[in-house]
Amino acid sequence: MKRILTAIASITLMLGACKQEYKYPGGDQYKDLYMPQAHNATVTKGLLMSDTAQAILFSASYGGPGKPNGDITVNFDVSAALVDTFNMANGTTYKIMPEGSYELDKQGVIPSGGLSTGSLKVKVKTKDVLNVFESYLLPVSITTNSANLRLNSQLKTTYFLVTPSYAPGDVPRQHVLKLDNGSIKAFPYGSGANLALIARQADNNMYRFPVKADGTFDTPSTIGIGWGDVQIFIPFDDRWVIRNDAGNMWQYLWSQTGQFQGGNQVGSGWDNNDLIIGYKNNIYNRNRESKALTRWPFAGCFCGGVFGVDGNWGEYTQIIPYKNTLLGVKANGELWESQVTENGEVSGTRKVGSGWDMYTRVIPFGDALLGLDANGDVWRYEFDPKGFWALK
Repeated sequence: MKRILTAIASITLMLGACKQEYKYPGGDQYKDLYMPQAHNATVTKGLLMSDTAQAILFSASYGGPGKPNGDITVNFDVSAALVDTFNMANGTTYKIMPEGSYELDKQGVIPSGGLSTGSLKVKVKTKDVLNVFESYLLPVSITTNSANLRLNSQLKTTYFLVTPSYAPGDVPRQHVLKLDNGSIKAFPYGSGANLALIARQADNNMYRFPVKADGTFDTPSTIGIGWGDVQIFIPFDDRWVIRNDAGNMWQYLWSQTGQFQGGNQVGSGWDNNDLIIGYKNNIYNRNRESKALTRWPFAGCFCGGVFGVDGNWGEYTQIIPYKNTLLGVKANGELWESQVTENGEVSGTRKVGSGWDMYTRVIPFGDALLGLDANGDVWRYEFDPKGFWALK
């Protein structure tokens, strides 16, 4: 029995020894401080134009073997000189957030036995201080610490990219046109001084509305009669491609100022699609049943093959070609932006608005977006995708 008790005691001592923290030879050289947020090239923050300051969170962490055996006070500051360095390295032109637009928590503590300071704050003032939709860079750096630990040179600075947007319901818009509230189809056509809005109204005739210098539309001219069997219009630089009620695709050549120059049929059997758009020398169609999006290179004919497009495109009630992106409106009114190349490669999707379900149709028009409501009123937004567009 005595031998059994001795063996148990020996095992207990061994287990106790295993619980002791292992001491790495030269372990101190691996200890450092860093900002977890600095793992990203920039941390993008969308704020609202508001009288109330809004908080951006940051922190510092301890890295290396073991844990601190005493409190570590960590000091922070804004490194304004790094804005020029960042811009030169990345080909950008961001401005530093102006003094008076923020208040920084300049000190945090990593407690003994802990690994982080916990959340600290930059409190940002936007209204009457920052410009709406302008992006500002704010580099926040660890400067010193009470334990004289090494600072991780790659992760000691976090670059916050701050872009203010209008508060929900405060987004400015301009009433630019009143259309019939019947069977309306509208789209942009032309470029530069010839950019105009083409609309088929309730009488099934086509009208060309030139844009005036103040952004409103001038008295229209009639450029086509009897277009009631067309439900989808796809504008390109020198032509419209249309789908009629029979599911046939036609292209019609038009001058930049609305003179008809001839046309021909280019396809049939397209009545199984609930959405067809033109984007970067391609025609995209969405199957009514599967909701899959397909890309067809188009150069006056469908002669370049057919390709699938990645993404969940069935969740959008509208898909709008806008510059180098496709914008999508969801049934709940959310507006999403997808970066899409000419070859149909989707490189990123992000939400850029809400409340867009107030319009039956969203129409790209140069840099602007037009919203057509159920009453036939057309509203113009000076759209900038850097911001967030909360219409309501």
